[in-house]
Amino acid sequence: MRNKLTEIALVASILLALSFTLSCSAFGNEDDDVSSSSGKGGGKGSSSSNGNGFNENSQIYSYECGYYGDEEDWDCNVVAYTGNGLLYEWNLRKPVGTVTKGKVDMKLPSTIPEEEYEELFYFDDDDEDDFEEYCEEYTKGVGKYKARVDLRESNNGDGYIGDLYINDDNSYERVEYWYFSKDGKIKCNIYDELIFDLTFKKGWNPIYKKMTIAETEDNEYLYVDKSSTENILTKEVKWFLSFDSGD
Repeated sequence: MRNKLTEIALVASILLALSFTLSCSAFGNEDDDVSSSSGKGGGKGSSSSNGNGFNENSQIYSYECGYYGDEEDWDCNVVAYTGNGLLYEWNLRKPVGTVTKGKVDMKLPSTIPEEEYEELFYFDDDDEDDFEEYCEEYTKGVGKYKARVDLRESNNGDGYIGDLYINDDNSYERVEYWYFSKDGKIKCNIYDELIFDLTFKKGWNPIYKKMTIAETEDNEYLYVDKSSTENILTKEVKWFLSFDSGD
C-alpha cells in the first residue's frame, strides 16, 4: 500500500510541476438548476493573508512562446486571451458557461450524479486501519467530484479550443473546484506527501493547492502536495488556456 501511494503521489506531483495540471470550476447552488459563483458551497475565492485571492469569473491568459532578442533565446510570455467560446465540462459533457473577449462567466450544474463520484484516496472507505494511520479527521461516505473544464466553440462540445486551468505562472500553486455530496471534514497526512486539510459544505468548494519541494536527509527530493479549503496561496493565480490537447 505504501509503495503504491508513494509512487502515485510522486509521479502526480512531478507532472504538476512540469506542466499545466489544473482543473477548475465555479461554486454550486443546491437550490437552482444551474449553479452560480455564490452558491451553497461558498462564495468568491477568498483572499489569503497576503491578498492572493481568486475570482473564477475573470480574465483568461495563455503563453506566447518564441525566439526573442538578439541572441534569439527561446522564451514564453504571459498574454491575455481575447477570444470567445463556451466553457465545457468534458467529463459530464455539457456546457457550463461562456467566455467573452477572454472573460469567464461560469455556471456549473447544481448536482453531480452519484455515478460520477471519485475516490479521494487510494484506499477504501471501509479500511479502518488506513484511516486511523493517516487521518486525524475524516467524514466517511462523502461523494466527491473535481470539475474539469475546457474551451469549445459550440454547446454540443464541437470545436475544441484548449484546456483551462487555474494556477500561478509555474503551476506550483493552483485552485480547483470540488463538489461534495454533504458537509464534512478531511484532515489527513499520507507519508508527508499528500496533505489534506478540508472543511467543506455540500456543493462546490474552492480547493487551494500548493506544491513544495524539500530535500531530505538522504539528499533526495520530497514533493509535498497540500490541499486546503483555507486560502494557502502565496502567489497570484489566474486562468490559463493550454492548446496542447483535446479529445
